[in-house]
Amino acid sequence: MIAWLIIDNGLWERPTGDRLREQAVLYNAATVATISIGVLCMYVLLYVVTVASALVVIPPAYLGSTLVHPSGFGDYAGIAWLSVSMGTIAGALGSGLASEDAVRQASYSRREQERRRRLKDADTEANEPR
Repeated sequence: MIAWLIIDNGLWERPTGDRLREQAVLYNAATVATISIGVLCMYVLLYVVTVASALVVIPPAYLGSTLVHPSGFGDYAGIAWLSVSMGTIAGALGSGLASEDAVRQASYSRREQERRRRLKDADTEANEPR
């Protein structure tokens, strides 16, 4: 999911010169760390909520009769893990439907967005025929 979010939304910084290479490495490392922490936190939160919901919604006797053995916490944890993993993959694919601007607004601060806009404008001016 992390790779999908970064690649699909164009969050990977490509250096345009030797001077900017170190900056690009720093920005890419920060992007990977930020997206990774966000995805991990959301995954753990979703997992905890799903386990709690499964414990409330699925009666142990029904789960045991369906599994043909006495049910325990591990069965609920397994159901939650499968559900959350499938939901995470679906969420990553669904993020492809969001606009790149919406993802960038969620990923970057206002100052970083302004910096990227200035760099884009400078690249456009440098590439225009004279």
